[in-house]
Amino acid sequence: MPSNLIDALPIDGQPKRQVSFPHQGAGKAPKVEDSQRVPLVYRIRLHRDEAATAIYFNPSDRFRPEELVTFGPFFDQGYMVTPAYWGSHWPLGRGKTTGATIDNRIFASPAHNSLMTWAFNQPTPISVAALEMMDALGQAKPMTVRRWAWLIGMTEASDAQVLDWARSFAKPPSLKLEGARLDIDSYLPQRRAMRLIVEQKTVTVVITPSVRCVNPVFELLHAPKELVRIQLADRSLQPKDYAWDGQTLWLNAYLDDPVRLQLDFGDAPR
Repeated sequence: MPSNLIDALPIDGQPKRQVSFPHQGAGKAPKVEDSQRVPLVYRIRLHRDEAATAIYFNPSDRFRPEELVTFGPFFDQGYMVTPAYWGSHWPLGRGKTTGATIDNRIFASPAHNSLMTWAFNQPTPISVAALEMMDALGQAKPMTVRRWAWLIGMTEASDAQVLDWARSFAKPPSLKLEGARLDIDSYLPQRRAMRLIVEQKTVTVVITPSVRCVNPVFELLHAPKELVRIQLADRSLQPKDYAWDGQTLWLNAYLDDPVRLQLDFGDAPR
């Protein structure tokens, strides 16, 4: 594993921060007073020979790396055997609680390295619900269900491109519609999809981004299956420029300025 395991990229373009391993002073850090709090994109290097990095981003996560729990190295007989936490605990290894040392479970069950945790500093969920649910013993109990939406992936893209993705993930564009109207759930952050109810054979959408809009996604309810033509600005899109499955439309496009999208369907709306 490389020593520079984690980069934290502020989405407003501030200089990136780096978390190196083995980490000194592991454990929960105090809160940091910082008036310029913006969400961070975390890039994690998984192996020194792997060019791609894992990506973590949540628009509500404004914690600094120094506020999170960063795990220290594990030692065995005075030798460092892993630069960060190693664990074979549940759910990878049933019947074992979380420990703090290497043990012979390394031969018995899958294990993993943990670098940092957000367990004590969770971003704001996109929804919270109180429900009656079954616990692990089959007993019905009132429980709180929280849902989050993250941008996650594995990529060799540049920092600039990853930041474009994150900004677009955090803030959808504004829409002006003809031939369709917004659904009650007009935007679903978990799928980064704008939901429209199709009312006419031709739908016109004026897309106005506040930040660069990357690959916009539309869920078109009650739309005909056949999408005859898609026109973006002054050009008709080719099959390589979009994906359509009869309800969801994905555009292979980067949008910086207001642009007109026209959808022509073959039949009347269902």
